[in-house]
Amino acid sequence: MRFYTNITQWGNNLLLREYKDGKRINRKVKYEPTLYSVVTKPTEYKTLEGKYVTPVKHLSMKDAKEWVDNYKNQPHLIYGNTMFAYSYLAEQYPNEIGLPQTEMMLLIYTVMTREIYCNNLLRSGQTIIQTLSQVGTQSFLIYHTSVIVLVKCLMRRL
Repeated sequence: MRFYTNITQWGNNLLLREYKDGKRINRKVKYEPTLYSVVTKPTEYKTLEGKYVTPVKHLSMKDAKEWVDNYKNQPHLIYGNTMFAYSYLAEQYPNEIGLPQTEMMLLIYTVMTREIYCNNLLRSGQTIIQTLSQVGTQSFLIYHTSVIVLVKCLMRRL
């Protein structure tokens, strides 16, 4: 099974974190985005307004951004998603990721009461470190205003 956990654009590359066959992988991806240009002859691609467009493949994200900038006074002539990380994800992960809920562990630490809930079970008298050491080491921190939520993806059955 293959799924991503994070992606961000860094310069002319995409930095991708994914799991593949149960192993965490960090990769730098050189993405060649496709945008679309309006044409008069019929093609297999149409916009929501019914205009015909043709795909324009770019060698890099920088190249694609420059192409879009060249048309900034004529935005009605170009179509496509310029948030290239999302375009990449749509191409590489076209189906819904079927990660069972049993594979996810949710750890909530309430700052006000200092209570720890692990998969909705109260862990009285434990610190976050003690709880994390019991559930494993690969945890992701998500900060919220008054609650720290730690989500752990268990990879035992993937």
